[in-house]
Amino acid sequence: MSDTLISRLLEIADRRGPQTAFKAKRDGQWQDLTFDWAIDEIAATAFGLLDLGLEPGARVAILSENQPEWPTTDYALMAARIITVPLYTTLIPEQIAYILRDAEAEVIVVSSMEHLATVQSIADDVPSL
Repeated sequence: MSDTLISRLLEIADRRGPQTAFKAKRDGQWQDLTFDWAIDEIAATAFGLLDLGLEPGARVAILSENQPEWPTTDYALMAARIITVPLYTTLIPEQIAYILRDAEAEVIVVSSMEHLATVQSIADDVPSL
């Protein structure tokens, strides 16, 4: 197997499947999220993006706080050979629009309805979306 981040993650997940990969606070309770969960999330996200018609080399932005879905989305993009465009949640809408335009991002993955509203407010300024 070639040494890539994806191949290394698959190797680790194969050995540690049911073990905790992430801890996340959900509905006020800490939950253990396993390597098996992470691989399922990565696969579902990668195939979902490919089903949207994205091709290798496309650019997809992530606008999310630090949470387990951020790295699983990033790994999904790597697995699909799609380029990640990371965005800080502290950016103002004009900065987000500038980065999205400059990167020619086709899709943006957001972690909340608030972030979705921000993206919707600038969508007309980003023709590639």
